Amino acid sequence: MIAYFCSPEREYDRSQRSKYHKGVRNFIQVVRNHNSGRQAHRAAVVLSIQLNFKTMFKMKKLVVLIAFVVSSLTAFAQNHPGVERKGFIIGVGAGLNVFGVEDRGPGATLDYTSSGISLPNLKLGLMISNRTALLLQMPGSIYQTEGRDRSFEAVIPTVQHWLGDRFWVSGGAGLGVDLPNLCDLTEQSHSEINLGYVLSVGAGFEIVQRKNYAFDIQTRVRYGNTYLENNIERSSTAVSLGVGFNWY
Repeated sequence: MIAYFCSPEREYDRSQRSKYHKGVRNFIQVVRNHNSGRQAHRAAVVLSIQLNFKTMFKMKKLVVLIAFVVSSLTAFAQNHPGVERKGFIIGVGAGLNVFGVEDRGPGATLDYTSSGISLPNLKLGLMISNRTALLLQMPGSIYQTEGRDRSFEAVIPTVQHWLGDRFWVSGGAGLGVDLPNLCDLTEQSHSEINLGYVLSVGAGFEIVQRKNYAFDIQTRVRYGNTYLENNIERSSTAVSLGVGFNWY
């Protein structure tokens, strides 16, 4: 008996059974891992369904809110007469503005882009018919060069025409001025003022109309070009989207 337990054949049999038991344990662990993976997958599916339901619920509330606001504005507008455009116009606006300025020519290095709030975007004018107005726009944007602030200002005579009761388009061309801020006007090295031209196009939609005023959503694109020393041209581009108030 002792010889049997100590024999090589018995040792071999133990080794085989040990491998068998190890294989069974590995199989059981694989099954457990599989079941755990299935449970994790099931939990992930349930969580995903809950998140999707919450997202859909929030979107539903947002859609209901937007529909309520639009219907309220529509009903509010229907209960009031349309705007009467006549005489003088005073308008202001505010919104988001993306502005870029770049130098072109020998030794040019300036290439600046920024975004921010644009205001007050003042405009003055006169209605020359019930759908057409002559306006004077005065936009401006600030940029930096050599660590100092400068601004690109413009005075733009513009024609604005209403294609319908609420939708309008505009276009114009005028004078562009590239100038330093007030603190640098007395410094000889940064006090130069450069002149050029500006082109402007825009469109808008009046969302609220009353007898003598209106609120609109408007977008504008401006391109300007000024002339510096040493045959360098400084060009600027501004794109804005905002809300305007117009008093007729």
